[in-house]
Amino acid sequence: MKKSVAGKKRAPVPQPAPAKTVPPLRILMIAAENDAIPRCKVGGVADVVRDAPRALAAAGCEVIVLTPSYGYLHTAPGAAKCQNAPPLPSHAGAVPVLYDCPAKPGAASAGVRNVVVDHPLLRSQAIYVADSADRPFATDATKFAHFCRIAGDAIRAGAFGKVDCLHLHDWQTGFLFAVREFHPDFAFLRGIRTAFTIHNLAYQGVRPLTGDDSSLQAWFPDLEGVEWSRGTVAPHRDSVLRDPRWPACFNPMLAAIRLADAVHVVSPTYAQEVLLPNDLATGRCGGEGLDQDMRNAAAAGRLHGILNGCEYPAGRVPPKLDAAQLFGNVRDLLPSLFQSAPDEKRRWLPHITVLARLLDPSLIARADKLLLTCVTRAASQKVDLMRTPVSESVAGKSGVSALEQILRDLGDKGVLVMISSGDHDIEDFLTGLAVRHTNLIFINGFAAPIADALYASGDIFLMPSSFEPCGIAQMLAMRDGQVVVAHATGGLKDTIRDGTDGFLFSGESLVEKADRFAAAVRKAVAMKLSDAEGWAKIVANAKAVRFEWSRVANEYIAKLYLPLK
Repeated sequence: MKKSVAGKKRAPVPQPAPAKTVPPLRILMIAAENDAIPRCKVGGVADVVRDAPRALAAAGCEVIVLTPSYGYLHTAPGAAKCQNAPPLPSHAGAVPVLYDCPAKPGAASAGVRNVVVDHPLLRSQAIYVADSADRPFATDATKFAHFCRIAGDAIRAGAFGKVDCLHLHDWQTGFLFAVREFHPDFAFLRGIRTAFTIHNLAYQGVRPLTGDDSSLQAWFPDLEGVEWSRGTVAPHRDSVLRDPRWPACFNPMLAAIRLADAVHVVSPTYAQEVLLPNDLATGRCGGEGLDQDMRNAAAAGRLHGILNGCEYPAGRVPPKLDAAQLFGNVRDLLPSLFQSAPDEKRRWLPHITVLARLLDPSLIARADKLLLTCVTRAASQKVDLMRTPVSESVAGKSGVSALEQILRDLGDKGVLVMISSGDHDIEDFLTGLAVRHTNLIFINGFAAPIADALYASGDIFLMPSSFEPCGIAQMLAMRDGQVVVAHATGGLKDTIRDGTDGFLFSGESLVEKADRFAAAVRKAVAMKLSDAEGWAKIVANAKAVRFEWSRVANEYIAKLYLPLK
């Protein structure tokens, strides 16, 4: 058996010195999310699009961030039509309008503009829309295809001045490569260096080339050189648009990987993982069917793994609470979580269970002694290893999930508080465990004050993601001095040093990973309860680690933006 990578010590992430000279670059970032403005965040990409521009501005760049308005962002207080912007061409019978949006408190920076575009085809009133299983991505793909075309029109009209670099994020922006490559009006975009960042390769936005109202031909019927009726990937100019698995489909993620000047994934380890095919037997999540194209990008020197950063505000005081305060705050916020649930009845059982636990003095005392926490989405990527059964040699019987084994091992020594929402089957799994195990408090929903308090107040943070391109939760927990137990994958492997500032586990099979996950938590619990000196050292190390955005900005400039065409 191969030696576990979790046992290897890893050197701290290098922190390069600030760049001495930076050319005055104007960067146009295009993304679906931007947490610099209110109500424009769903996932971690919004954090990156909020923080990276500020670091780039501090390094001497000018950055404009463009997102759709979704029908509401342009109406926010302080939003105003962009001054002196040239008129944009009519699109699908309506003229798009650009608006400058003020940043949220604490998110503003000189040298950064946050712009949204309003147009009837972009007014979904939500960033992402869930479509039926037989038409995945249909609504969002249509919305973002039109957004990309409008963005191209705005660049051509000079709405952002002379753009030195385009920096596009995830599949929602991949449509811009189709028009850049196949539409004569957008050939000028080939003269602008374009970087493409992949935050999560598993989401690709695949849609038909033709024959559907959400298809490449429906969005862009005027592309030149595309043979719409051809259903193969035989050598042809338009083969760059076709997914080799489904030749009659357009994959915006794949088109971006093939056509971008620089392809960026958000950690060095993930940049290696995506070169390999997925392997269901071992649970390896690799290139998600695009591994050959990722290998091609790497061979051409276009693939770069750059670890994301984390914010470390000067004078920040972590919102650390004792168990009584934490449980009280959770109790106070539960009604708002319940009322905001799309299907309130589904939340009755978990919330009733939580309320009962929060009033239990013995549980409060246990949590003060040892508090485990988890802040995550209820998604397969995040929870599948929790649901994977451990071996009978560990559990004494079959069918015991890794998370249940952890709760059995924990017993009355401590409490796990978990906040999560998402897939109903995962919510049901967590609810069932919370009903059966009194040492689990499962908060079915999301509230930022609870999440922030869990990052700051816990002793051990659980992050057993099946794959993790970078991850931010582990950085936030470490920032507040919480020790993380994580799967040695992607950015988790790049941010945590096993036995020094956290605990990592790995395995050659899903069962072995489940066993080692439970074992790593047992090891962390044992150290916390029996080795005060060793625990204090690992906590101090975790709190001292820094993943500065200034490092990221320097790497963006050196690897993604330069040399300019």
